[in-house]
Amino acid sequence: MARGISPVLCKPVHAQVVDNSSAFRMAEGVPLVIPEVNAGAMAGMKAGRGGIVANPNCSTIIALMAVTPLHRAARVKRMVVSTYQARPPGPGRLAHLAPAPYRKHPF
Repeated sequence: MARGISPVLCKPVHAQVVDNSSAFRMAEGVPLVIPEVNAGAMAGMKAGRGGIVANPNCSTIIALMAVTPLHRAARVKRMVVSTYQARPPGPGRLAHLAPAPYRKHPF
């Protein structure tokens, strides 16, 4: 959805779009920004011309907010990070154990 709507808003309407989806995170020419960490990545954007700014996922933002000052002071060379998300009951081998509303509307 973001790939279709964001460019439409940027060009004719000249809107600045901050995209929270993964659609533009690796797109060439679209800055990936955490304002407190690398706001300078938006330096090339001109007000009134429109453009898309991507932001990392929530766990990356939180991790880099904490690690950036450490990196600037002592040069962090490598991080190994694991994140986990809960998955509501639904399709799968244990779906029959899920409460009835989840069986009717799988995720």
